[in-house]
Amino acid sequence: MRNWPINTGQDGTAVNVTSVSQTIDISSGGTDLRMMENEDVMIDNPGPNDVYVRGADTAAGVATVLSLRVPAASLQPYRKGTSRYLALVCAAGKTQTVVVHVGEGQ
Repeated sequence: MRNWPINTGQDGTAVNVTSVSQTIDISSGGTDLRMMENEDVMIDNPGPNDVYVRGADTAAGVATVLSLRVPAASLQPYRKGTSRYLALVCAAGKTQTVVVHVGEGQ
C-alpha cells in the first residue's frame, strides 16, 4: 500500500468550484518534474457542498452533476491516468473550495 508523500515539496492547488464547469491543468505538479509521471489525484473537499469531477484530455472538458461526486467533508483519491485536465463543477447555486493534489497515492 502506498500513501501520499509529504516530502515532495509540492502543495495542492485550491480551486473555487462554482456551478459553471471549469478545468484545471493536472498534467504536472509544478516545477518538480517527477510529478509529471504521477497517475493519481487527491481531492480534499472540506464541505459543506458536494463537487463533481471528470478527467479530460483538453481544457475544454466539462463536468456535470452526473460526473463522479466528491462528497462534502471527504478526501478522495482517484486515478487520473493520462488525463491532462480535471473538470470540476458544483450543483446550481452552490460553490465550494477544494484542494487538488497530484501525486502517487494508495
